[in-house]
Amino acid sequence: MQVLNPPVPRYDYLGMTHFSDSPKYSLFGPDSTASASLTCTTKPNAKRHVTSMRRNAGEPVSGKSRAAIWNFLADSTIIPIVEESGCQYALIPFVLDDSKMIVLVANCESYMARASSTPRTGSRVKLVFEPV
Repeated sequence: MQVLNPPVPRYDYLGMTHFSDSPKYSLFGPDSTASASLTCTTKPNAKRHVTSMRRNAGEPVSGKSRAAIWNFLADSTIIPIVEESGCQYALIPFVLDDSKMIVLVANCESYMARASSTPRTGSRVKLVFEPV
């Protein structure tokens, strides 16, 4: 999904980026604790999907980025779907209350349990396509 007038022209596709390549944070599955942040990336067929996303200290995130994940349903709902180990997973958009960041997760309960040392709260949301 291409972004019109992106803040950085090179990153003109809506996609997702993992903060780390660690399997705990980047592999989706049934009991997965992985997540990815909704962000702008390079085009889907780029050799390496990259993003301008940075950590708090200003260093680039180390996880992979994906852009070709969007599926549009008849009711205008947008569902991100990723493939891992030959299986496809529909991801759930989730807004974290503390940062207002939108993350994409395969399993909200597992994701939230991972952060048990610092309890987080958030809400499942629905992404909707509205033509301009």
